[in-house]
Amino acid sequence: MKFSSENPDEAKELYQHPAAVWAIAISPDKAPLASTDFHGSLAITPIAGGETKHFTKAFERLTRALAFGPDSKHVVAGNEAGVLYVWSIAEGKSTVSRDL
Repeated sequence: MKFSSENPDEAKELYQHPAAVWAIAISPDKAPLASTDFHGSLAITPIAGGETKHFTKAFERLTRALAFGPDSKHVVAGNEAGVLYVWSIAEGKSTVSRDL
């Protein structure tokens, strides 16, 4: 949902995530919003409007941490198994993963 604190009754639905959302991140330029669920699926949503892109089990398991890179072109996620992922929004896939 998106709304202003001055008019909370005028809320706008941005997107629906297929399962319970576990982590959310907003890009530094406030363009896309990323969210993950307990399955490790990823949703990328343009805040200004547009279609949400869903990636099933992008991070394999429940995501414990989620953040955008400073360029807003990558999402970094860490899952419950201790794996760190770098997800390229342009490529629609994980470009780097490391066991921690």
